[in-house]
Amino acid sequence: MSAAEKECIILPGVCVQEVMDRIVGLVIASGPQINGLSGLEVGALVTRGMQGISATWPKVETAQDLLDIHTKAEAVAALAVWQLIILGAYVNAQANELQATEAATKH
Repeated sequence: MSAAEKECIILPGVCVQEVMDRIVGLVIASGPQINGLSGLEVGALVTRGMQGISATWPKVETAQDLLDIHTKAEAVAALAVWQLIILGAYVNAQANELQATEAATKH
C-alpha cells in the first residue's frame, strides 16, 4: 500500500482526500471572484447555494442529477472555506486592534 493510499480515508467508493483536494482547487480558483466580497456577502452565497441544493435534492432521479448536486455542493463547500478565511481575517484584525489599543493605553 502506498503512502497516499494510507493517508486516504475511504468511504464506500470515495476517497476523502480526493474530495478535499478538489475543494482546495476550487478555493484557489475562486479567489479572484471572491476578492472584494465581505464575509456577509460570501455567507449569503453559501446560504443560497445550500438552499438550492436542498431544494434540488428531492427531485433527484438520475445519476446525472446526483452528479449535478455533487458539483454544486463542492462549489458551495469552496465558498464556505472562503467564508472561514474571511472570518479568520476579521478575527485576526480585531485581535491586532485590541492588542494595539492595549499597548497604547499602557504607555
